[in-house]
Amino acid sequence: MSNQGIVSARHVDHVGMTVPNLDEAIRFFEDALGALLLWRVGPFHETATGVPINSVQIAMLRLGPSLNIELLEFDADKQQRRMPSNIDMGAGHIAFFVDDILASAESLRKHGAELLQGPLEGAGEEKKGEKIWYFKTPWGAFMEILWRPDHLPYEQKTENRLFNQKDPWSNRSVTQGIQSAKHVDHVGIVVPDLDAAVEFFEDALGAQLLWRVGPFHKTPTGFPIKSVVLAMLRLGPNLNVELQAFEAEQQEKRLPSNVDFGATHIAFFVEDIQAAAASLAGYGAELLHGPIGTAGDAKEGEQIWYFKTPWGGLMEILWRPDHLPYEETTENRLFQPTDSWFD
Repeated sequence: MSNQGIVSARHVDHVGMTVPNLDEAIRFFEDALGALLLWRVGPFHETATGVPINSVQIAMLRLGPSLNIELLEFDADKQQRRMPSNIDMGAGHIAFFVDDILASAESLRKHGAELLQGPLEGAGEEKKGEKIWYFKTPWGAFMEILWRPDHLPYEQKTENRLFNQKDPWSNRSVTQGIQSAKHVDHVGIVVPDLDAAVEFFEDALGAQLLWRVGPFHKTPTGFPIKSVVLAMLRLGPNLNVELQAFEAEQQEKRLPSNVDFGATHIAFFVEDIQAAAASLAGYGAELLHGPIGTAGDAKEGEQIWYFKTPWGGLMEILWRPDHLPYEETTENRLFQPTDSWFD
């Protein structure tokens, strides 16, 4: 048991992604990735982060056995409408663990995904045996499928272990989705300084370092770089996070705002949002306005609070009651684990 981390945190509730077209994104997440729509709300005309907008529409989906995904479509005058490359500062990607990487790639291709070069060997002795394959969604976001054996060499150096979901993708009959997908394995985030990011994730967010590899001098997506160093961490009971620090000439070094295309954020479910916010501030996080009640009848009762990491990345803490009004309109349900943060 560790004393570090967000006070009263239970789990990673969702990953949020800003998309160009909400209808298109929902279709792809449902059909290609096997997600289940929970609610759709909006349009609203202000954001929880204070960035000026014309409007925003939001959808929440269940993404496999261990995570939710929030899709956001903004209309804003000051908005970056170019999708980021995977080396740009603040860029995020979602990676899916699969049993058959070739079959998974083919099912994604049939749903309009652009497969990049693969499958490739994961770089670094600590994860020798891993196979990875990046792909692009129809709107140009980077995602990944991967497979790895039951045990990896990193286990000889630490007692920390990867999150590895044992349950099936869904407890309901789902015919769509990635062939042989098991769970969301990790979310990847590009950071300016790997040492500083690892320290913040460990101390402020309660993550556990699994491995650190690099520098390497090429990427699985083909973008030219000088070098990249990577770290994988266990982030609570239901997710891993991969931190990546690139040195590259063709890199956007400005961190995205939450309204920019491709912006990605992680949201943590907490039991005591005031105590959680105070613990984050103690580790150097910048708290934005909060807590605030979220808009939309489907999730009435939810409280959210955005914060910035010391390097400017946006994240979120939230609390919601055991039941929300959306449950009256669908059989689909949010992921809500019963495990504690360190189980």
